Amino acid sequence: MSQKATRLLIVGIDAADYELTSSLIGAGRMPNLGRLVDRGQLLRLRSTINMSSASAWPSFATGLHPENHGIWDFTAPTPGHDRLTVFNATHRRGEAFWEVVSNSGATVLVAGIMMTYPVRPVNGIMIAGMLAPSPVSTGSGYPPDLVRELHSRFGNLVVYEDIRGAALRGDYAGALQRTLASAKRLGDLYVHLVREHQWQLAVLYFPQIDWIQHYLWHLSDPEHPRHDASTPPELRDTVPAMYEAVDGELGRLLDVSADANVMVMSDHGAGLAHQGAVYLRGLLEAMGLATYKRRAGWSALARRAARSLVPARLRAAAGRKLAVEGQLLYAKLLGDIDWPRTRAFTCRNGTVCGQIWINLKGRQPHGIVAAGPEYWGLVELLESELAAATDPATERSAVRRVTRRGLAMSPPGPVYEPDLLVQFAQGAVLGGLMVPSGAANTTPWRNEQERDEPLLRTGDHRPYGILAVGGAEFDGSTPVGEAEIVDVAPTALHLLSLGIPAQTQGRVLAELLAEPAHSRPPQFTEEAAAAGRTETPVAPSPQEEEEVIRRLDGLGYL
Repeated sequence: MSQKATRLLIVGIDAADYELTSSLIGAGRMPNLGRLVDRGQLLRLRSTINMSSASAWPSFATGLHPENHGIWDFTAPTPGHDRLTVFNATHRRGEAFWEVVSNSGATVLVAGIMMTYPVRPVNGIMIAGMLAPSPVSTGSGYPPDLVRELHSRFGNLVVYEDIRGAALRGDYAGALQRTLASAKRLGDLYVHLVREHQWQLAVLYFPQIDWIQHYLWHLSDPEHPRHDASTPPELRDTVPAMYEAVDGELGRLLDVSADANVMVMSDHGAGLAHQGAVYLRGLLEAMGLATYKRRAGWSALARRAARSLVPARLRAAAGRKLAVEGQLLYAKLLGDIDWPRTRAFTCRNGTVCGQIWINLKGRQPHGIVAAGPEYWGLVELLESELAAATDPATERSAVRRVTRRGLAMSPPGPVYEPDLLVQFAQGAVLGGLMVPSGAANTTPWRNEQERDEPLLRTGDHRPYGILAVGGAEFDGSTPVGEAEIVDVAPTALHLLSLGIPAQTQGRVLAELLAEPAHSRPPQFTEEAAAAGRTETPVAPSPQEEEEVIRRLDGLGYL
C-alpha cells in the first residue's frame, strides 16, 4: 500500500444506539456526525447474536462471528476445569484488519479497542483497551517507550471510570461529570496521535456512552420504572448529553483528519435493561435442573472453594484471596452449585442475554448429563420451556428467542459457548420468569456484595448500533439501510485496496463505495488467512486478573 494512499479513520463509539443517534442528529445535537452523514450515510449495524462487547469488538476486528474467532464473552466456564476463563486477545482466532494493513507496510494507529490486550507489534502505534491490567504492564501498548511517554503526558491510557459506586450513592451528577471529563481527556490523546503521528489507518475508541447508559439510563427514559420526573432537567438530559459530548470529540478528530475517509461505528445499541438474566439461576432451580448449597452462604463457600482450588504457596505469594486463572471468580459465580444434583446452570447475572450450559459429562469437570439423547432431550426441554416463558407479574411474553449454541458448533480448540442463548423481550423491566410447566422465579440472583443493593443496571445492550460513513471514496446516493458488524473489516480492507483474509465471514459493503472501489472485485488471500494469532493464551497474574475482574464487575458484567 502506498504511503500516499487516501487515509481511513475509523471511530468506534461503544453502545451508540441507532434510533437514539438518528434522533439526536435530527435534533441538531450531534452536528459533527451529522456533517459526516451529509456527505455519506447512516446505517443500522447489527451486533453479534449475544450483543456482548467482548464478542462484538473481535468480530469488528476480524470479520468473524464469535463461534469462529473464539471469544464469546468476557468469561466462560473452562471445559474440564473448576475455573472460569477470563478472555483476552490471545484467545482470538483470525487476523485483525489493522494487522493486515500493518503487514502490507502501511502505518496504523490503533487505540482503546476492547479485547486487544496483549497487543501485537504493528507498523505504527497500538494501545490496548480497557481490559489491559495497567497502562505500563507488558503488552499494554506498542512501542513501549512511546506508550509510557503518552501515559505520562495524558494520564492513564487504560480508560475506565467506575461509576457504579456513584450510581449506588445517587451521585448522578458526579458520575456524569467524571465521564464527560474522561471523554475530553481521551479526545485530547486521540487528537494528538492523529495530528502528530503518521498513519494510513487510524482506529480509535470511545467507551463513555456505554458506561452512562448502563447505570444512568433511567434518568433520561420516562418509560423506565425508576425514572423520577422531579429529577433536575440537566440530569434528565444525561444520556443525550453524553452522546453530544462524544460527538464533540468526534468533531475535533474530523477537523484534524480532513483528507481521510471516515467510518464511525458502534458494537451494539442500547435501551432499557429488561433484567431477565438475573432470574435464570433461580428458574433452573425451580425447574428441578439445578441445586445450590445454601447453608454455608456465599462468603464461606467462596473462601473454602478458593482455598481448596488455589495452592497455599500461590495464596501466600499473592498475599490475599486473589483470582488465580479464574478460580476465585469461579467460586464467586459457581461455588455454591451442588454439581452431582445439577443438570443445567448459568453463571452470569449481568448480561443482556441469558446463557445456559448443560452439565455435560466429559466437558464440565463434574458433568452428570450424558452426551447423545440425554443431552439433546434436555436442550429441547429448556428450549421449549424458555421460549414460552412469561413475566409472572404481567403474564406477557418474557423471551424473544432461544438459540442453540455450544455443541452445534465445531471450531478448532475448546468450545466456550453456552449450549443455549436466551434473548429476552425488549421494552419492559421483567419482574421474574415463569415457564409453561409452572416453574417460576421472581427473586433476582445477587452475589454477597450486592444483596442489599437495588438492581443498578437500568440500561443494557440492544441489537442495532450505528455505521456512519463519509469521505471522497464513499457514495451516499444509494441508501443501504443495514449491515452487520462483521462487514466493517472486509469493507475497510477493500477500500484500502488490500487482500481480505479468506475465512472472513462479513461482506464488502460495495454499495457504500464510490468508483473505482465500488466495482472492483474483492481480493481474498489465503496468506492473510493463515497469518492470525498463534500465541498460547496467557493467564494474567493474580493481581492483574483481580483488577480486570474489578472493572468487569464495575460495569455490571459479573
